[in-house]
Amino acid sequence: MEKQNYYRSLRNSLNSADDEDYLEQDEEKWLSEQAEISDLRRAIRKAHLLDAKIYEEEDIKVTNPKYLSEGQAKELLNEVENEYDKLQKSNSRFKNLMLEACKSARYEILILAGAHIPTLLEQAQDEEDKVALTQAYYHISSQEFRINSNYFSTTDEAIFYDCLTANPEINNRILQMKLTSK
Repeated sequence: MEKQNYYRSLRNSLNSADDEDYLEQDEEKWLSEQAEISDLRRAIRKAHLLDAKIYEEEDIKVTNPKYLSEGQAKELLNEVENEYDKLQKSNSRFKNLMLEACKSARYEILILAGAHIPTLLEQAQDEEDKVALTQAYYHISSQEFRINSNYFSTTDEAIFYDCLTANPEINNRILQMKLTSK
């Protein structure tokens, strides 16, 4: 939705350049309400397909819901666990914040390794785990975060990685997170 709002604002700025036909054609093709609605519907359908563990349907194909190999995921998870153990023993003022970041990073790695998001939510043992999973999904579903995360070897891989869920509990938690942060 935020991306579509951005495109709408671009459309308003492009309207002032009426003398150039190619801008009008681009606007027709990419910024029309029809295209925005179909893109949004496609994203919602893709989220439902990923939740149902279906990676290909008539017009939608999720090429690879798993980005990290098992070896890479295991190595990163070991690093996070070692950091978590060190933090447990520390007396830092930021201990709780860093422990929360480690939990979130653990879920980010699991999601990138192809873990099914609704299943992760079911397996979450307490509220802290659910919060960490929500933060991890929020991070991984953000293109800007993916680009700056160093999980991906190229910017293109970060941009084109698909990570969607239609799970209402996670989406409600993200909405609450956004509302409380404003």
